[in-house]
Amino acid sequence: MSKKVRQGDIVHYRLTENDASFANAFYSAIGGTSGPVQIVRGDLVSLGERVPLMVVKVSGERLSGPAFLAGSQQVSVQNAKEGDEPGEWSWGKESDED
Repeated sequence: MSKKVRQGDIVHYRLTENDASFANAFYSAIGGTSGPVQIVRGDLVSLGERVPLMVVKVSGERLSGPAFLAGSQQVSVQNAKEGDEPGEWSWGKESDED
């Protein structure tokens, strides 16, 4: 780990194929909604896309927490290790745009 990650930190997470499939299926299923609960549909996502993840739990060199997508959707991330591949997290750099 390049620097110590703590609960509450925001890091970058790369979506896996399962993450993207889950989110895209959710977006397709909700369509339009009405009633007391507002669900906002976000954009479709793809494998390897970088999204923000809020650290909820740190276990050694792995972390868990919600990864936030556009709209109302989140993906629950469990025991992700540091790296730059799908399913991994990184601190990111200012030059990161995806």
